[in-house]
Amino acid sequence: MKNKNLTLKVLLFFTVLAIINAILILGWLNIRTTPAFNKTEEFKKVIYQELNKDYSSVDDLIKNLNNLSKEKNISYSIEDSNSKKIVKSKEGMNFFSGFIEINNEIYYINFVSSNKEDILKLIREGSLFQIVIYLVLYVIIFITARNIIIKPTTEITNDIKNYKFGKKIERRKINGELGLIQNEFVNLTERLEEEKKEQNRIIASISHDIKTPLTSIIGYADLINEEDDLKTIKQHNNKITDKALNLKEILSSFDDYLVNYENSPLKLTKVKIKDIVNELNNDYKIDLENNNIEFEIITKLNKDEINVDTLKLKRIFSNLISNSTRYLSNEGKIIISITKDESNYIFKISDNGKGVDESILDKLFSPFFTTDKSRKISGLGLSICKEFVELHGGSIKANNIKKGFEIEFTIPIK
Repeated sequence: MKNKNLTLKVLLFFTVLAIINAILILGWLNIRTTPAFNKTEEFKKVIYQELNKDYSSVDDLIKNLNNLSKEKNISYSIEDSNSKKIVKSKEGMNFFSGFIEINNEIYYINFVSSNKEDILKLIREGSLFQIVIYLVLYVIIFITARNIIIKPTTEITNDIKNYKFGKKIERRKINGELGLIQNEFVNLTERLEEEKKEQNRIIASISHDIKTPLTSIIGYADLINEEDDLKTIKQHNNKITDKALNLKEILSSFDDYLVNYENSPLKLTKVKIKDIVNELNNDYKIDLENNNIEFEIITKLNKDEINVDTLKLKRIFSNLISNSTRYLSNEGKIIISITKDESNYIFKISDNGKGVDESILDKLFSPFFTTDKSRKISGLGLSICKEFVELHGGSIKANNIKKGFEIEFTIPIK
């Protein structure tokens, strides 16, 4: 729309200049030709008077017309009724014709302007005047373009160059579309600076969060090397496993951050519900049960096929199951149920955790929102689930249930 407005303004500007040019030319022609036109009209009156006189012979007519042609700087020709040339005119511009009767014989008279210098002078003056107009209009166009286009464009270009060297870009009061472009560029740099700060914060956060469990892993590994008691070694090994899982969770959060900015398109394939169930059991059942969390999948749709992006569906389940395990203690339980209605497949991931405050249910799927303030780069897992579900044309919601918490999402059958 902005480009369209700018194009219309440019067309309007040049249209106005063309109209001004036409008005000036017509005005100049009117000023220059009006005296000549009036002079011609006066001369026509004199010729009418001459043609209305009574001449006794053609010679008398020729004598009077010779005197008149010298006085008015014109030429003329005379023909009789048989188109015989009695007097031939010089070359010039025909501006009046008439006839006269002498001794019952009709003679045709044609008057020609033989003053070519006046015509050439008029052409030269007209050309010179047009050049002057073009020069004036060129100056107007240059000044206008410099103030409206060249200067703002130069300022924007300089701002881009300065930004590359770390100089902060300020907003400018520039009218029109280029002003909008300038301020949009400022908005972009501000967002980039915010992104840069966020990335630096996340990098520092990851470094800090990884350093603590990694130090513990190294420490317990050294203790194992020095320890002979198998029971103590096993305890140290369990600690290493816990810290390694902690590292995995931290890196998973960082992965969420990267996924949030990928915006990759869907790659849909048909997959059986039975295969989804088997893969979920293979991926999570043993690990969860080793952490004293019961895992169960309930469905009667094993033979159904669903059209999904399998990688994104895996990501949805990974984030939702990880979200549940984070808030479960001993004797925890996660149940996945898969059903369908007329339009959608319905997936429910429920747990027997403590649930969440009702006041924040609507915020759970917002980017960077988290109830665990110690996790510096968390808060993207559920927002990514929402994005992926909506890419499939489905919906997602969270609810506190009687004995825990549940997230339900849908994927259209068609």
